Amino acid sequence: MNNKIIKSIIDSDSFKQHYKALLTKNIKSQFSHTSVEIDKHSFDVRYLLRCADMISMSDDQEILDKALRICQHTISSNEYNSKFKEKAEYILKKNGNYPLIELARKKKTITSQSSTNKRSIGEVLLTKRMENVFSISLINEESFKANKFQLSFWEKAEDNEVLSVSAPTAAGKSFIFCLYILNMLLEGSVENILYLVPTRALVTQVSEDLEITLKNKGLDVSIITLPNKDFIDDSRQKIFVLTQERLHFLLNDNNYSFDFIFIDEAHKLSDSYRGILLQHAIMRASSNKTRVIYASPFSKNPEKLLSLHKNQAKSSVYTPVATVNQNLFWVSQVPKVPKNWYIEHISDENIKVGVINLTSTPNTQIKRLSFVAYSLGKSYSGNLVYVNIPSDAEKACGIIVDQMKEDGLKPKSSPHLNDLIELCEKTIHKDFLLIEYLKYGVAFHYGNIPQIIRNKIESLFKSGEIAFLACTSTLVEGVNLSCRNIFVRGPKKGRSANKPMTSEDFWNLAGRAGRWGQEFQGNIFCLDVNNETLWPNGKPEKRIPYIITPSVDKQLNNSDNLINYIKNGTPRNESINNIDFEYLISYVIEGLTSNNESILNSLGHSPTSSEIILEINNILEDCELPSEIFQKNAGISPIAVEELYRYFKNKAKNNDLESLIPPHPSSENAVIDLTKVLSRINKYLSPNSFGFKPQATFVLSLLIIKWMNGHTVARIISDREKYNKSKGQAYKISTLIRNVLDDIENIARFRAPKYLACYNDVLLYVLKTQNQSHLADHLRDVQLSLEFGVNIKTQLSLISLGLSRTSAIEISEFMSNSDLNKVEVLNWLLANNLSKKDMPNLVRIELEEVLSRYQIP
Repeated sequence: MNNKIIKSIIDSDSFKQHYKALLTKNIKSQFSHTSVEIDKHSFDVRYLLRCADMISMSDDQEILDKALRICQHTISSNEYNSKFKEKAEYILKKNGNYPLIELARKKKTITSQSSTNKRSIGEVLLTKRMENVFSISLINEESFKANKFQLSFWEKAEDNEVLSVSAPTAAGKSFIFCLYILNMLLEGSVENILYLVPTRALVTQVSEDLEITLKNKGLDVSIITLPNKDFIDDSRQKIFVLTQERLHFLLNDNNYSFDFIFIDEAHKLSDSYRGILLQHAIMRASSNKTRVIYASPFSKNPEKLLSLHKNQAKSSVYTPVATVNQNLFWVSQVPKVPKNWYIEHISDENIKVGVINLTSTPNTQIKRLSFVAYSLGKSYSGNLVYVNIPSDAEKACGIIVDQMKEDGLKPKSSPHLNDLIELCEKTIHKDFLLIEYLKYGVAFHYGNIPQIIRNKIESLFKSGEIAFLACTSTLVEGVNLSCRNIFVRGPKKGRSANKPMTSEDFWNLAGRAGRWGQEFQGNIFCLDVNNETLWPNGKPEKRIPYIITPSVDKQLNNSDNLINYIKNGTPRNESINNIDFEYLISYVIEGLTSNNESILNSLGHSPTSSEIILEINNILEDCELPSEIFQKNAGISPIAVEELYRYFKNKAKNNDLESLIPPHPSSENAVIDLTKVLSRINKYLSPNSFGFKPQATFVLSLLIIKWMNGHTVARIISDREKYNKSKGQAYKISTLIRNVLDDIENIARFRAPKYLACYNDVLLYVLKTQNQSHLADHLRDVQLSLEFGVNIKTQLSLISLGLSRTSAIEISEFMSNSDLNKVEVLNWLLANNLSKKDMPNLVRIELEEVLSRYQIP
């Protein structure tokens, strides 16, 4: 339809008046459980549906949201007769929003196909035609109904070698990707597919989604999440689901070529050093023959990513699509009345919703958020309370549970919650705070919590057994978890929560409000928006598509500081504040030493980029080590690596190399020997990465050895507790648990793999020159052992099946052979009934779920 006609409808006084009345009634229906009054509003729904029919042809996101609002209100309310509901259903079908129609049928606000025989033949034929337009058929003759974005993606993906797609959250990107991969595999046109995701949590989620999609399709395909050749089987077709770190690890030891690469959350190319590492990984993994698809949420310039590739057939897709309505509210304290809070809906014309009255005075910052969240969300499930740090997540849960007790609520009796409580007691600590909160259907979630516990928390939140979930940015960045209500106050992100959320981060968070196919609408409640300290980027008012600026480009624009850092010899005492520079140097080295034209072209051809390349070339000319070592160890200055190499060479002259070799984690004195290694890393590669004092380095060495040896998290926590007691150090158990979990994530799974891998590569090179390579055979899988927290093949094989580390360790206790591969582990599990073994019930359930994917009874 002509955009001028659509604009004239939207701008007309009549539409504005009727739409505002409907909007007011619709949003106030979200507060039926509070004292907020739902006024009577006069509007003509017949007129609004006629308008919605016309404006639903728009390509403007805000206008599409209005059309959806009218249809959503009509189809979800019991006030309107079948004629109006049929019209709303027709408009939704015209935009491919079938999940909303199915939701209405499920909630019985519309009847299932009962009105078809009342409609004219023309209407029925038109509806069928629309269904055919949005129907996509697969090679195996299965079909599914798509929305406009999914349809546009499918068409463009067929005709282009590189595609960059952008769509709002809940547009169904993950769903359409899985089906597109299925179709390619059925065609037999691809053998190796790479699916890149930014977090380990998404590795789990995507691999499970793919397994469900591919199950019973008769394909010889394997899904690979362990980046090691020992766990890559000989199936004809393979899908690698990896983070950028795991991809680098895979490519360091294996020369894989990929037919197709999917980059999920491609806007993460803008994320500091991990954005540089992601771009580095993509450039390493792709060639001119690789088809590439980037997916990012609601970006203004998805075409920016096309410039990273030289392929001829390239295109971008941005298709506005409205799948679920989202309501943005500002919640502010009434002046001089601390228990009373205003609620205001923010849209074209802000609407005063009303005032809520809290039962207690919120006299701390975390209570402001927790009290409001409980007051507005206590009658519903699906409440996400966003906090900035793990300790605040625990505090918020405690406050919410205390309010429940004040209201006379009793602990829930739920077998699913009881299973999770049992798991927490056995695998974390009997005094883990989560245990008490789970009894009331309340939980916290942060990235350092073991995977199996996080997964179950997410599952119970989706099912409604957990009504309140306090989370940090790790959940938002980790999984596609939607909700009914989001409560947020002064959001920050980052490990230290010292960075205010950018606008794009906030709207990515807000996009989770409203579960498509599960809720008619979702709510985002923003507290204290007038406090500029809490909201330094301004009040959240209107979602604006953001501009993707890759981190590589950002650092190239910071060229003066980068060049000075290089000319000064990348001093180690400055490296911790220049980690982005170190990753960019590695990126440029990859381009120079492997003649990767894509990388070199991405640097541009300005005098500044030429100077950067010249300075890095000068570094390489002064290096004695082969370039492969620098390529393999992204994010560590080659100057620092050379310094370590010279230290090793001097030791070689004195026949003292053996003392430098890191210990096998199971050997005697492993902790003491590793402490010495970490001290050398502190000196040459990364100052104080492993403790500021010898005692701290020893404690971290102890943690790393236990982690590699497959000790349970509960045992590591218990040992830390005993250590503190032996030293007479006071501690709070909740703080100690958080610290241990943080050390596992930040030290054992991030710093140790990164720097020990580099240390070992240099040492192995020196040992090879001295014909002593045999002394360090045990070092080759150190990075894999640290990433997954086990060091025997049987446990890694269990993890390669899809089991969490927790379950793999528990199950391996019953297996005597420590050297089983993936097939042998499957055969052993089939031959041995573990159902009556002493293990947490959730481990047993996870095992059953994993075996069911492999079609084992």
